[in-house]
Amino acid sequence: MKYLKLGEKASIFFDPTTRLLIRGKEVIALKAIQKSKKLSTALNQGHVVNATEEDFNNWIDGVETEVKALEEGHIDPLSELSEADFKKTVKESGFTATDQKFILKAENKVKAYRDIEKTYE
Repeated sequence: MKYLKLGEKASIFFDPTTRLLIRGKEVIALKAIQKSKKLSTALNQGHVVNATEEDFNNWIDGVETEVKALEEGHIDPLSELSEADFKKTVKESGFTATDQKFILKAENKVKAYRDIEKTYE
């Protein structure tokens, strides 16, 4: 098995030839690495780097822990959104303009969103 992850300064890698996609802190496992010019360049320049089986297992454990926390309600999916995506969600929520302004100015925006959301049910 071969393992790959992004280099320190990379945030995403996609190779359309091999259809290989690596995002964020993902560690991927491949039976074999298909050769392509883009992947070879990325490996040579450190955009994509080799990883270990331990890296892969640690990443899987972290994903499983996060999924469990989401399922149990310990993490609100809204808190995982970027600022721009959160604003978009608020604007598309159907809240009044006044409620939208209140949410976006609140110190704890996710709590404000959830509190106001209850009044719309």
